[in-house]
Amino acid sequence: MSVAVAMVELAETAGWPVPVDTTLLTQWPMLAGRLADHLTAVSFDPASGILRLRGESLAWTTQGRLLANQIVKDVNQALRSNTVSKVVILPFAPTASQAPVPAPTPAWAPPAFTAAAPARGDTRLINTVRLQAELAPREPSHLFPPSTDQADAPWTTDNTVNARAAARARAERQQRS
Repeated sequence: MSVAVAMVELAETAGWPVPVDTTLLTQWPMLAGRLADHLTAVSFDPASGILRLRGESLAWTTQGRLLANQIVKDVNQALRSNTVSKVVILPFAPTASQAPVPAPTPAWAPPAFTAAAPARGDTRLINTVRLQAELAPREPSHLFPPSTDQADAPWTTDNTVNARAAARARAERQQRS
């Protein structure tokens, strides 16, 4: 039992006035039963009678919205007054402990994977990217005719390709005959 709950119970036993919002928030676990394990009382506005709850997951947030009218009825019955007029279920917000944890970097990973990302405009990074582009595997250049700058002139058929195709066709015809 928390100190707040003990103080509220002491005040009620002694007949001292206790603010309803304090009583409702501190007694939420007892008023809600099993729902208190999954729906947390965030705030209560005694002037409007609005109780704000937050679910521990998206599923419990949805369940809380479905049970909102029943929660109002049960809480008012337990408090023996029409204190709560409406229950508002706040959107689910994962805590830091519920956030996904990235997988640890394997021991065999190179240091670049464990180091912080370099700043934008880092010359070492730019030079490394250029070097990787130069050393990247490419198609063998001897299989392709030298390219001409096609940006300035409209596309035309390359005579070298036509000559090779004609020579291959002649050779195939000679083999057949």
